[in-house]
Amino acid sequence: MKFLETEDDVLRAIAYPEKPVLILYYSLDYENKVFKPWDYDNGGLFDIFEFLKKYETEFDIYFRKRKNDDADWMFCIYYKNQSIAKEHFHEYYSRDVDNKIQKYIKDIECFKRSDNQ
Repeated sequence: MKFLETEDDVLRAIAYPEKPVLILYYSLDYENKVFKPWDYDNGGLFDIFEFLKKYETEFDIYFRKRKNDDADWMFCIYYKNQSIAKEHFHEYYSRDVDNKIQKYIKDIECFKRSDNQ
């Protein structure tokens, strides 16, 4: 697992990546422990390792702690230093998040094809 501690780290990660970059912004609870959202589709907590396994071939994946005390997680996707997506996990439904990420993967494929023309 790769973590980004500063905004400088974020800039370095998105400036010249090998693959599109997905940054998962996580939050901490009142005891300063990582708050993991409940996955309503699977009836358990968000499975970070399943998520990594599923998307590690598509993206360079990083984690970054949220700046504020917001309980929501969020993800951002970048391709060639361009922001492709910014999505919050208000209520986490893994199928919904998967569908959104799959849509962004298709968008990135379109960008790649247009770059090659």
